[in-house]
Amino acid sequence: MDDARRHGSAAFSAPTRGHVRGIALSVALWMLAQVWPDSRCLADDEMQAPGGTEEERIIEVESIGRWLRAHFSSDELTQLRADDIKVGRHYCGCYDQPTRHYPYSIVVIATPRGDLITRPEGVETSVRFTPLAVRHGERYCDVDSEHCFGSFPDICSFTDYRYGPYLGQYFPTCKMDDDEQTVMTHGR
Repeated sequence: MDDARRHGSAAFSAPTRGHVRGIALSVALWMLAQVWPDSRCLADDEMQAPGGTEEERIIEVESIGRWLRAHFSSDELTQLRADDIKVGRHYCGCYDQPTRHYPYSIVVIATPRGDLITRPEGVETSVRFTPLAVRHGERYCDVDSEHCFGSFPDICSFTDYRYGPYLGQYFPTCKMDDDEQTVMTHGR
């Protein structure tokens, strides 16, 4: 099959806002299924809100589309296929081994131009993905500028660096070893 037919348009036509939005929506739907499981219903059950009305979930994908448009040329976006983008989820936590991390949920959108690191944020029946950084190998940089935070061996080390000072206030024993936690909670 030629490129024009595979992409549904002329091979070198400018990508439409709908094309970029379609890619972003596909990524977001996969992310939503991974980070927002609904434990209240089974596959055969109808989703009903407590008042008996159907529940509707809203996904905000504009931030993903904006990032794609900023990092890919029009030609590259037109030629971008769904399998060029990989999505993964990561959960950092106080019980991670060998290194404890502050609790944080991350969704990574891996692209040929770097990995977009996002934070899923759910409010009632909607979810959005807030871009936090762009990762190139072990180097993490700001989404909107040339500023880089540094190199980190894993994503949880990055979130500890970036958000640890805030999270430490709410999880004061998270990074302590077991002996320190015992002394703190039970005394000597």
